[in-house]
Amino acid sequence: MQENRLFDFYPKTQLVESSYEPIFQKNDYNDYSGTQYKFSENLISSWEDVRQNSDIELKLFGKTFFLPFDFKELVAEINASKYILDLEKGWDGEDAEPYNTHTWEKVIEFLIGMYLTSVRIFDVIPDFPKIYHGPDGTIDILWEKSDYHILVNCPKDEDKQVFFYGENSKKDSFKGSFCMTDNYHSLLMILVGIKKCGI
Repeated sequence: MQENRLFDFYPKTQLVESSYEPIFQKNDYNDYSGTQYKFSENLISSWEDVRQNSDIELKLFGKTFFLPFDFKELVAEINASKYILDLEKGWDGEDAEPYNTHTWEKVIEFLIGMYLTSVRIFDVIPDFPKIYHGPDGTIDILWEKSDYHILVNCPKDEDKQVFFYGENSKKDSFKGSFCMTDNYHSLLMILVGIKKCGI
């Protein structure tokens, strides 16, 4: 199937190493629209040191994201994925077009929103993915763990569907699609379920 072939798009030797240099700031958690997140009391209590002393201020495309220190690996992957924006015309040795900055921005904003939603609603931080260039101007988000893998292919056009495919170590598979601007809950529920219950 086409979904299976997507996992072969990146040879292991092409994986990008992440580097991370956090900027710490004392702030409450905010989403990208500036609305303050309301955490449950037990979450606020357990993350009080993070809230007061070690939030990460991530500035991207004219917006500022305030993230808990526990998101440092996600921030590292976001920074590493900026290589996508440096791919020039013909980067594949043929006639591939450069990647659209707007597409990358929307993928990053989508990821940050999904992880903040997971913490706010479920008190769970799912495993963090890698972010790569995909075929035909798309961007791929890849969770590749010892017991499962999930590939999400994000289109370059906002009005098109995001497709995901996953498989666990028992060869149980799942797939689905959603519109990035409307509903990512099917993917989020899978990631939360994996983190809380395993596979």
